[in-house]
Amino acid sequence: MTLLTIILPLSVLIAISVYILFKRCEIIVCTEVCNIFCNTIVAFDQCVGITREVLKEWHRLSVKASLDSKLEEKDLERIMQLLELKDKNVAEMKRLTPKLTFRCSWWKQQILSHHKLPLAEIELALALPQTTYDELKAMIDETMTDVKIGTIDSMRMNFIQTKFMAFEEEAIGMYYGAMEGICSFPHSVLRIYEDVSFGLKYLPTEVGYNKRKEDYFHFQELRMNKAQRLLNEFKVYLDNTDDIIKTFTDVLLKKDINMFFSGSKSLETERNIFNGAIVRLQTKWREKELNIYGFSYQNFKHEVVVEGHQAAYDTFIQNSTDAIFFVLNGNVGGYTEKEFKLAMEAFKQKGTPKIFVYSKINDVLDFSVEELRKIICKEKQYWQDYTDNSHLKLLIENDMTDVITSINEDNTQIRRNIFE
Repeated sequence: MTLLTIILPLSVLIAISVYILFKRCEIIVCTEVCNIFCNTIVAFDQCVGITREVLKEWHRLSVKASLDSKLEEKDLERIMQLLELKDKNVAEMKRLTPKLTFRCSWWKQQILSHHKLPLAEIELALALPQTTYDELKAMIDETMTDVKIGTIDSMRMNFIQTKFMAFEEEAIGMYYGAMEGICSFPHSVLRIYEDVSFGLKYLPTEVGYNKRKEDYFHFQELRMNKAQRLLNEFKVYLDNTDDIIKTFTDVLLKKDINMFFSGSKSLETERNIFNGAIVRLQTKWREKELNIYGFSYQNFKHEVVVEGHQAAYDTFIQNSTDAIFFVLNGNVGGYTEKEFKLAMEAFKQKGTPKIFVYSKINDVLDFSVEELRKIICKEKQYWQDYTDNSHLKLLIENDMTDVITSINEDNTQIRRNIFE
C-alpha cells in the first residue's frame, strides 16, 4: 500500500467533513440573520399599513378642503382622533418589537462573505425597526401639531401628504433591501420568511424570495428613486414658500446638504446606488433637522437651452454642492473631467465641495479613466478603488456619513456659541 493510496482517501474524507461542518454552521448563522431581517420586515409592513391609513384619511381631508376652502371643526377632530390612535399604535409596536443582537465571529464572517452580505447591512437591519418607528411617530406628532395650531393650508396639506408618500416608498424599498440580504440563504432557512410573509398585509410579498440579489437591488432602487423624487419636491416647496419663518439660529445653521453624482450617463446602476444612499441617510439624519438631497444631471431641466445643460450643472457644482461623488467605470467623457476641475477650483477657493472619486477595478483600464487619474494625481488627490457594486455602495455611504457628521458637528458648535 503506497502513501498516496492512504493520503487521497483521507483528504477526501477531510474535505467532506469540512463541507458538512460548513453547511451546518451556515444553517445556524443564516437562521440567526434571517430572523433579524424578518424582524425588520415586520416593522416595515406595520409602518406601511399605518402610513396608508393616514394617507387615506388625509386625502379625504384634502379633497374636502379643496371643495369647501375651509375645513369644519368635525373634520379636524376626525383626523386628530386617527392621528392620536396611530401615534399610540406606533409606540406600542415599537415596545413589542424584539431587540435582537448579533455578535460576529471569524467563522460567521466567512459565511456572510459567502453570501455577499456585509456586516454593515446586518447592523443596519438591527437598528432599522426602532428608527423606522421613531421616524413615523415623529411625522405623526408633527402633523398633529399642525392640526392643533391651525397651520393647515392647501400647500401644507400637500407637503404633509407627499412626506408620508415618500416614507411609504422608503419602507418598501428597504423591504426589498432586506430580501436582497436573505435571498441566497438555504431554502430550509427561508421557511422562516415564508412563515412571516403569511402575516404581512401591505408589502409586495408576491415577488417571492427566489429572485437574484440583482433583481431585489433593482426593485429597491426603483422605490428609493421614487422617494428621492418626492423628497426633492419638499425642497421646491421649502424654497418657494414665503411664510416659513427663519430665526437667527436657522440662518446660521446649515440644514440643507446637497450632494452631486458625476459620471457617465450610462452609469445607471451606480447612480441608483448613490440615490439609495441619500434616501437611507435622509431617514437617519432627519431627527437632527438635516435635509440631505442628492442631485445628478437627471434633476435638471431637459428642454433645449441656449447655453446648454452643462452650464447649469457647472454652476450648481461651484455654488451649491457640499460634496461631489465621481464614479469612474468605463469611458469618462470630457464633461466629467471638466466637472472635476471645476470642483477642485471651488474647493481651493472656499473649501467646498468635498470631492470623492471611486474607480472600478477592471482588467483593462480605459484611456479616458487613465487620463482623469493623471489629473487627479496632478492635484495631489487620490481615488478609491472598488471591486463591485456592493463595495461601491459601502464606500459612498461611509463618505456621505463623514460629510454629514462634520456638518452636524459644526451646527452643534454654533448652537453652543449662541446659547452659552
